[in-house]
Amino acid sequence: MGNNEVTITGLDEIQKLLNRLPANIEANVMRGALRAGVKVIETEAKTRVPVKTGKLLKSIRISSRKRGSELKVTLKAGGKGAKHAHLVEFGTQPHVINAKPESVLEFLQGIFAKTVMHPGARMKPFMRPALDAGRHLALREMAAYARKRVNKELLKK
Repeated sequence: MGNNEVTITGLDEIQKLLNRLPANIEANVMRGALRAGVKVIETEAKTRVPVKTGKLLKSIRISSRKRGSELKVTLKAGGKGAKHAHLVEFGTQPHVINAKPESVLEFLQGIFAKTVMHPGARMKPFMRPALDAGRHLALREMAAYARKRVNKELLKK
């Protein structure tokens, strides 16, 4: 088996068991399984994110939503207080920063200017490497969660 391959046995068995459950329970099982897998990636991302103030670290979170038959579980970084997540992940090119009209920029404690040249920032990826490092374990966690939960649901019947 190559480095990019992972084998999970029993997926057909899980699907057959899922088919025996009511649709709403099946959706709950799948949401939990997806969240269990994404949790692995979230944990990995939190160990890899560069920490200056801690706001970017705190912004890493899992969300899920269901629209019709589509279920989506997402790992996000950024948002309120950490709008710079993409700039850390992908870096920036050198660029000019202009002050707003009727204003000036302050940098280096006490130096003022209308325009400054930002040298750019090196990328410090944390999300993609987390996915690369954790994907095999994430798939195994998803399958394990689904097996456990399906069996629990079927025992209730």
